[in-house]
Amino acid sequence: MAEQKHTWIKVEKGIRYREHPERTHGKRPDRYYVIRYTANGEKKQEALGWASEGVTLDKVRVVLSKLKEANRTGEGPGTLAEQREIAEKKRFEAEQARMEAAKNAVSFGGYWEKSYWPAQAHKAEGSRVAENALWTKWLKPDLEGIILNQLSPAHLKSVVTRFSKN
Repeated sequence: MAEQKHTWIKVEKGIRYREHPERTHGKRPDRYYVIRYTANGEKKQEALGWASEGVTLDKVRVVLSKLKEANRTGEGPGTLAEQREIAEKKRFEAEQARMEAAKNAVSFGGYWEKSYWPAQAHKAEGSRVAENALWTKWLKPDLEGIILNQLSPAHLKSVVTRFSKN
């Protein structure tokens, strides 16, 4: 089976498209837009996508203009690959920050309920009953709402004070 040659249609300098042989977008064939430009002394060709996926000639012009400006001034990403790399790095950093915030927002009570207590199934029934009673009577009233990374000696001292009063 021979590969079909694509006929590229030049719109203007640096912008061209090819039409899909069967698929239409509206009344005309779907168009696949590609830009061509020079970055760091190298000729680049990067695809932007199909018109049916939202790529319009105006959007293509804007992208090409921004890339040419970035290459001319040296400010910002000079290629679509660099733009994707920067966006991926931002997503990764945002996810790391979200995970760190979630980790830092765990309360003592939340840790007890979600992590510690379910892991105690291997203990004898009597031990689990005693441990749960200690949690419920002595620790939970003072420590349940405290964020783990904000737990201080003063919080523990309040528990000890309650012990000594009873």
